[in-house]
Amino acid sequence: MKNKKIYGFFGTPSYDLIIYLASILNNLGAHVLVIDYSQKQDVMSCYVEPDDRIEFFQYKDVDYASNLKLSSIESLEYQYIFVYQDEPVRERVPYDGLFVISDLGKSSLKRAGDFIREYDGKVQFIIRDFCSDKLNKQYILREYLEVDTNILDYNIIELDYYDYSYRIAMTHEYYQGFRHISKKYKWCLLRMVEWMASPSGKSLYRAYRWAERGKCIGSSVLE
Repeated sequence: MKNKKIYGFFGTPSYDLIIYLASILNNLGAHVLVIDYSQKQDVMSCYVEPDDRIEFFQYKDVDYASNLKLSSIESLEYQYIFVYQDEPVRERVPYDGLFVISDLGKSSLKRAGDFIREYDGKVQFIIRDFCSDKLNKQYILREYLEVDTNILDYNIIELDYYDYSYRIAMTHEYYQGFRHISKKYKWCLLRMVEWMASPSGKSLYRAYRWAERGKCIGSSVLE
């Protein structure tokens, strides 16, 4: 398919962010596939029980899959493919861009930094659940990521009750929307979609409003 874009997502917590982004892109009229390579099937388990061994699933016109061979990705008929992994894999994927997500745990930050330094392409880094009154942003980025903060493209999402409660609720019930997430989270999602799709401002905000209310207008390849 022409103009197909493949984006990688590495690190945790990511599953809610991935599902929100897929919903927004779907409302922009794109066919979206999310492939979950995480060890505990973080994204897929929001919809199906891990013991069910379901490898394909469709919800609100977004397709979800697991256990697809990485070598087959380029032949898939989608406009956007999200590849989620919580551990590095040997097989290289031709990403159009990479999102690296981490909370403030030392081990998570160090793994994120290692992954960023190994990748040569475009990267956006997202720190989640940041406590601005307790920690220094520049110190965290410099000390644990060991990357040049003047070059790295990054977003900071501060710790917020609604962000967290929506994330946890998603592990118990299907995604129904995210109307009350924080402004920082909202602007991060909008910025990520702009980075991937470059939609017009009017189209982007309309797609976001539909997604935050749990609405979808796109269509699934699996239908």
